[in-house]
Amino acid sequence: MENICFECGKKRLCHKHHILPKCKGGKKTVLLCEKCHTKVHNKNMSTSYLVRLSLIKKEPEILCRIFWLIVGKGYDLEQIADDLEFKVKHPIKKVKRQIKRMLQIDTEDLITCFADILNYDNCVYYTKEHFINCWNFYKKTL
Repeated sequence: MENICFECGKKRLCHKHHILPKCKGGKKTVLLCEKCHTKVHNKNMSTSYLVRLSLIKKEPEILCRIFWLIVGKGYDLEQIADDLEFKVKHPIKKVKRQIKRMLQIDTEDLITCFADILNYDNCVYYTKEHFINCWNFYKKTL
């Protein structure tokens, strides 16, 4: 039976992957295709890393927008908060929290999560490498 892979989002034959290993009492699982399941184990991804990655995948549009405003437009926190029009008491704090979430993810994994939105495969100037370099430069400025 085919399911949607949690990692790549493709419809494939999937395996249940325990987020927390069974030997540590883990009961919750995510569905991963064979390729992604192997990748998870080969990269030795920690449970906390998988959880952080899943949080990025839950809200890719808003996080990708923040990412684009930083690397594509050079916006500062206040400009980002104004652009996104968050309906919260402290919008800059919300932006900072969202950026902090993104900083916890490996750059290449983060860019891959945004691939469908950034559409860098169909662009000459804004390549995957361009986004990786821009994000790594931004991280150095913090």
